[in-house]
Amino acid sequence: MALLVRCTLKGSGLDPYTKIMSVGGTRRDGTAWTCTVAAAIEQIQHGTETYYVNVNGFTPNLVVAVHKGTQYLKAPFDPDVPATLLGLPDCEGA
Repeated sequence: MALLVRCTLKGSGLDPYTKIMSVGGTRRDGTAWTCTVAAAIEQIQHGTETYYVNVNGFTPNLVVAVHKGTQYLKAPFDPDVPATLLGLPDCEGA
């Protein structure tokens, strides 16, 4: 099942590649969910889960990228920095 990412939990650091700690959203039944970036990366790499964003009706799956040996999530159209995820609102209550 693919999960729509609507929010993120960001850390206090300045590095855009490690700033996002968790992603989250709402399931079809209305319940909120969050997942750490590390867990989401593992699920994507193992093919057990798919995460996507909605940008003006375009819904690409998130991809795992690497910057200086560190894996992170981003939208496929983000050139390098995960600008799409950084621009999402904070997950409330996470």
